[in-house]
Amino acid sequence: MHDMLFMDHPHWFSFAERAYFRGMPITLRWASGVASSSGAESQRISRLLSRPDVVPIGLGISKELRDSVPVRPPSAPDGSFALIVGRLDIRKNIDAAISAAIESSAISPTSPLLVVGDGEYSRRRIEPSRFVKDGMMDGSVRLLGKVQLAELRWLYENASVTLYLALDEGYGLPPIEAAWFGSRVVVSDIPVFRETMGGAAMFVDPTDRSEISRAIDAAFVMDRLGGDEVENLRRRHCWKDSVARLRAVACEATTR
Repeated sequence: MHDMLFMDHPHWFSFAERAYFRGMPITLRWASGVASSSGAESQRISRLLSRPDVVPIGLGISKELRDSVPVRPPSAPDGSFALIVGRLDIRKNIDAAISAAIESSAISPTSPLLVVGDGEYSRRRIEPSRFVKDGMMDGSVRLLGKVQLAELRWLYENASVTLYLALDEGYGLPPIEAAWFGSRVVVSDIPVFRETMGGAAMFVDPTDRSEISRAIDAAFVMDRLGGDEVENLRRRHCWKDSVARLRAVACEATTR
């Protein structure tokens, strides 16, 4: 079970989504073994279902992204830029992230914020504020929609900072992907990111636009991530290890 956010935060999901998800808790109560994405999410599932045996297995970045040859997107700026990657839904808090970026001194039409993602799988989508629409009008904010994996890698490798300010999350791969390729990362100060990002991110209150703006400005003048920071993160997010942990859960379940 990747996450059970819909039980803690039903208002983030449409009626159709909640109806689709409602069979999950019933299924999990009968399962011989349960694995989840992160320690933070395992604790949530244990609390909601009174199951103390939920095992976190972790996730890794896709082999296709890792092995892709970077390609510059046609819409990429010539100079520096900030980056957001994620679905355009309420939970991802993208409107607040964009607003904070516009308020920072680093973001401008010549040093824009690029937003990768769309609302294809999100029934509770964001409605951009007037402030955000103004930023889009002058070129300070550029919505790229979907991009190819090779283009995404290029963006991670060249972004001055990647923002991921979700209000809650089961795991959250984009900040891990960004740090994997050396981008500075600003994330929400929530338990799952303390767990997954360690020292490879700057942590902020996702509801405090001034704090986010200051973090963006600081990231723009810092060197890219490298050395021990990146290597430690890569070691923590390895599919080989995740598969081994999942196999252990399955083997234990079959003996019960």
